[in-house]
Amino acid sequence: MAQFYPPTMPPQFSRAALAGEKRIWEALLAAPLGDGVHVFYNRRPKGSHRAPDVLMLDPQRGVINIEVKGGLVHFSHGSFRQKIPTHRKKIDPWLQAKKCLADLFEALALDADSIPHAVVLAAPIMQRTAYTFGASPHIITAEDLAPEALTAKINALLPVMAASQQQQTAAALAQIAKALTRAAE
Repeated sequence: MAQFYPPTMPPQFSRAALAGEKRIWEALLAAPLGDGVHVFYNRRPKGSHRAPDVLMLDPQRGVINIEVKGGLVHFSHGSFRQKIPTHRKKIDPWLQAKKCLADLFEALALDADSIPHAVVLAAPIMQRTAYTFGASPHIITAEDLAPEALTAKINALLPVMAASQQQQTAAALAQIAKALTRAAE
């Protein structure tokens, strides 16, 4: 069974602005993620400047950073953008997720090249048909929130590592888990 941090629904999910995060968290709680998987919400280790929305550590696969966008995320001119009218800015969720993961690895002095990892864009209020290119393992939409569908989507991101590679990455994953668990103290 997966372990969640925090172990209960985060109280900030009562805010309407975090409805997307709440939907993803509830879907992950219901999904059969497997033993040894750790799921962290909004935690960053000491020395990091960014907190991932949702970070999953899977001892068989590696690290998955899920960048959640509760609003509309558009794809045009070769890139994704979320427009936030109240802030008059556009956010590139892929760049945001990649920078967040790089910052985490750097803060913990980990070699990113030696740890299998993936970034995912979660747009839980959007339908898959909003994107002309069809389904992608790197994009979670409303259709992917059913437990088995979400698990299949996550498992498609990274292949199961060979036993020798699992042993090699175990220390790094334990270091990340310890840093993120400690971050809540």
